[in-house]
Amino acid sequence: MKLVFRKNEAEQVTVFQNVGGQLKPFSYTVMMKALLSSDSLEPPDVAEGFSTEEAESIVSMIDQINGVMADAESEPDSP
Repeated sequence: MKLVFRKNEAEQVTVFQNVGGQLKPFSYTVMMKALLSSDSLEPPDVAEGFSTEEAESIVSMIDQINGVMADAESEPDSP
């Protein structure tokens, strides 16, 4: 799953999910289901309007989510 981050003129951030090339409104539930089935998110699309620091923070957040999923995948199942 790829997340798309956009910022409008009023500096409001909107997040979409790119599903088969179509942008759909972001849903935590759909994101969690995608993470459970694929174990990672694709690198995000960060539209113009974000500062370098904001864009880096978004990319870092996705990297951290992917890191947690990788750690969880490598942990042995509990009895």
